[in-house]
Amino acid sequence: MARTVKTRILPQEEYERWDAFVDTSPQGSLFNKSWWLSTVSSDFSILACEDGSGRIIGGIALPRYYGTLYKNPPITTVLGVLLGDFSDLKNATRYSKEIEIVEEIVASLPRFRLFDYGFSYHFTNALPFKWAGFSFDIGCTYVIEDLSAVDALFDDFKTNIKTDVRKAAKNGVSITDALTIDDFYAVHRMTFQRQSMEVSYGKDFVLGIERTLAARNARKMLFAVDEAKRIHAAAYIVHDARCAYYFMGGGDPALRNSGATSLVIWEAIRFAATVSREFNFEGSSVPSIERFFRAFGGEQRPYHIIRKSSAVTRMALSLLRTQRNLIYRFRKLP
Repeated sequence: MARTVKTRILPQEEYERWDAFVDTSPQGSLFNKSWWLSTVSSDFSILACEDGSGRIIGGIALPRYYGTLYKNPPITTVLGVLLGDFSDLKNATRYSKEIEIVEEIVASLPRFRLFDYGFSYHFTNALPFKWAGFSFDIGCTYVIEDLSAVDALFDDFKTNIKTDVRKAAKNGVSITDALTIDDFYAVHRMTFQRQSMEVSYGKDFVLGIERTLAARNARKMLFAVDEAKRIHAAAYIVHDARCAYYFMGGGDPALRNSGATSLVIWEAIRFAATVSREFNFEGSSVPSIERFFRAFGGEQRPYHIIRKSSAVTRMALSLLRTQRNLIYRFRKLP
């Protein structure tokens, strides 16, 4: 059957069209916007799928590394394919349309040695990737999907979270937004150091993100501090009208039993209710982190991580990650 859609790489002068499409796509997020991609990636393209009238009805942003490695940029968990809103169609027609678009996108991908993306949990029609030999993994996040009655959400928290929030407040820990990105990064880095790891993306990368988001009024930094002005924990929230994300966080290992991490996330949720409809914890596959996020009562939302690469590329990347952590641990030895 003849295709009714076509794909092409968008020139930069059409990025506004893409950004407008992102706002209408069920899978769209600020992380798909061209301005975000320009901040976190020095080399990216946007593969758009258009219908016969030239309207964008699908596509994928493609950050590129070392020529032919296509993957999520640092601290950008979700990219993947975006589709138009076809909710007005009958199921059979909608699924057929989505498959046609995804098949066209898969067939039009540039040559690569690695394709490795986390997709939106709203993206479910992934069969064309399977048919084309891609492999699948599962990520999981937790999402509070309705912030309209935010104060009532506290009742859905597990007992330990509610206890920590009350303990932190009782011990004189309070929330402020009057500190700087340098203060945040120092606390953020502590979390990695406690695990004998270095922050792979570095301070300059975080400063670039901060400049972009601050200029767009699209972020909030919250700090849990005590009466001695010590920072117990911090949260960096990225937001638009659709969703607020727990983007980065951290805590002082010496003060980790104060309950401040629970308190700062609770205050982040309360803030999110003033700017967004949802709160996404940007979940983790690390059991202790997953368990912590789960305790805030959000809905569990699995999402696809779709990959394809040669065995040699997989081996090289695994070795690179291992060496990076070993080098850091060696440097920490007395």
